[in-house]
Amino acid sequence: MIYWEKDALNDRFEFYRFIHAENPLAAERADTYLTEAIQRLERFPELGVQRQNLPGRLLVLPTLSLLVLYTADVTAQATTIYVLRVLHQRQHPPLE
Repeated sequence: MIYWEKDALNDRFEFYRFIHAENPLAAERADTYLTEAIQRLERFPELGVQRQNLPGRLLVLPTLSLLVLYTADVTAQATTIYVLRVLHQRQHPPLE
């Protein structure tokens, strides 16, 4: 299961809107790439790296120049991913 926090949804929308203004097809492809990368986290929740002073993990998507900040709740029954932020690599992730 994947849950998007409000900030992450806003980040995703702004990223999509920015690309869509120049190339709508590229925006669709980028959004598909982003969602597929996040869906992979359900199977591989430790795919992202841990950084000191950051909550959760950081998934780096160099193809899109994006950073996905997320946490994972892993149990024997299921893995739940909480997407906290989706930031451009030039932005700084929020510290704790």
